[in-house]
Amino acid sequence: MTLIHVPYKASAQALQDTIAGQLNTTFAISGLVVPAVKAGKVKALAVVRGQRFKALPDVPTVGEVV
Repeated sequence: MTLIHVPYKASAQALQDTIAGQLNTTFAISGLVVPAVKAGKVKALAVVRGQRFKALPDVPTVGEVV
């Protein structure tokens, strides 16, 4: 997988562009992305923390998948 940094002034705009299909993936703030994940608009691949996020308990940590 090749990742290209696309600068955004706000995480919300990057998430909106991901939902719209203009971006394939994004790193997002958990509080911002939880509603979109629960609504099925985006898929969370992993959380970047040492333990699973309580709001998304089925999403593994990066350490679990790498």
